[in-house]
Amino acid sequence: MLQEYPGTILFISHDRAFIRSVADHILQVDESEPRIFQGNYEQYTKRTTGDSVNVTEQDLLRLQTKLTEIIGRISIPNHHDDITSLEQEYAKLLTQIQKCKEVL
Repeated sequence: MLQEYPGTILFISHDRAFIRSVADHILQVDESEPRIFQGNYEQYTKRTTGDSVNVTEQDLLRLQTKLTEIIGRISIPNHHDDITSLEQEYAKLLTQIQKCKEVL
């Protein structure tokens, strides 16, 4: 019955069989920030077990937003900005974004 519902349902459950039968997206809430995994429970567990990288579109968006901020600060620095540090952070963010895109 729930599988046929056309809208969004937010539920919390420890019942893995229920989650497997209903969920097509997983919202993981932990100490840092919530993460959305697109896919069913099996796909979620494969991504989160072992040493696999947990990259989501939200991670990529967060990095791109930070990159935009750094570009703005490099373009129009204030007297507190260290341009060398900003350029290093820019290069680091570009590398992280590329790694995220490879995983996605």
